[in-house]
Amino acid sequence: MERARASSDSWRRSRTSSAPCRSFRARRAADAVRHRKPLVTWTVGGFARVALLALALVPWLTNVPATAIWLIIGLNGVRSFMSNFGNPAWTVLVGDLVPPRLRALYFGNRNLMIMLAALLVAPLAGWLIKAGNGWLDQPYLGYQAVLALAFVAGLAGTVCFVRIPEPHRVRRARVVQDAGTSLWAVLGDHRAFVGLVVSGFVWNLALQVAAPFFNVYLVRHLGAGAGTVGLLAGVNTLFGLLGSGLFGRVMDRIGALKTQAVAGLFIPVIPTAWIWITAPWQVGVVEAYSGLVWAGYNLANFALLLELTPSSHRPQAVALYQTVVFVSAVVGPLLGGWLADTFGFRVIFGLSGAGRLLGILLYVWLSVWPIFAAQRSRPAAAPASAV
Repeated sequence: MERARASSDSWRRSRTSSAPCRSFRARRAADAVRHRKPLVTWTVGGFARVALLALALVPWLTNVPATAIWLIIGLNGVRSFMSNFGNPAWTVLVGDLVPPRLRALYFGNRNLMIMLAALLVAPLAGWLIKAGNGWLDQPYLGYQAVLALAFVAGLAGTVCFVRIPEPHRVRRARVVQDAGTSLWAVLGDHRAFVGLVVSGFVWNLALQVAAPFFNVYLVRHLGAGAGTVGLLAGVNTLFGLLGSGLFGRVMDRIGALKTQAVAGLFIPVIPTAWIWITAPWQVGVVEAYSGLVWAGYNLANFALLLELTPSSHRPQAVALYQTVVFVSAVVGPLLGGWLADTFGFRVIFGLSGAGRLLGILLYVWLSVWPIFAAQRSRPAAAPASAV
């Protein structure tokens, strides 16, 4: 189904109300340690993976529904905490490893690999859930098998990540740290990044108002099952592969700044289209369109974050952006749930479309336009004098 993303797949899925504090604590940790990779390995690649395995064991730990629900909430909280705690360090590590001239190629290939994996796994997971539930008199065995396989695959990814050589980082001298300016002082010279933060809050709030309820609407009102949900996710990923190749070439030509604006202007159509859907097969059309345009947005977003954040305060800037995104990710579903109960799902779909449009227009106004205005105002280089 349509993914509600802030910048990259590292910031998706459910969040908890402690996320803003986590981001700034993570920023301090990422900024303090000399090596970023161990922090990412133990948080994102370690504890967050183990939480997946613990989720698979929940039905065997208790048969009391209320207790199981609280265990699931707690374990997802651990996953969220660890993923978000390691994310600023991961972002800075990627910025160190990938030079600016290769970022479009890197993120294009990275998204391609992610989509290929999702294309193969999502329909398989849907089939496994449907076939496994009830087997050996275990009503949730299909879900447990999927979570266990996710844990194994995650460990394999962690092993691959450990093998990446980390570039040497020289610890800044204390005198430089004491004399240096704060992030808030530096932001005055990086107004395009401030615009990205402001527009990002509006954009992600609009995403999260509707994002948790698409599958609920699909299953409850359109009668789809787990297999159908997995198949539709495969359709989304298949067209995401096409979009990744298409927008990869676009980004090479016009840059991440324009690419995000172009792709973002097409995304508000997606939730609006759900207002008129009456059958699951129609969702396939929307998912194909969604995969195409979201591929371009996601490709540009992370590269843009590295491009606009002040290099001297990148961990702090990334943490600030994440904090804003997480606040919207907490407020959005709560607001969306109340609106859905009060006015119905179609109202939140329409509001999500309008909010996304407002968010991308704010991005163009606050981030894209100032950069191009500054470029136009620069004096042309004087011609060399003849001798």
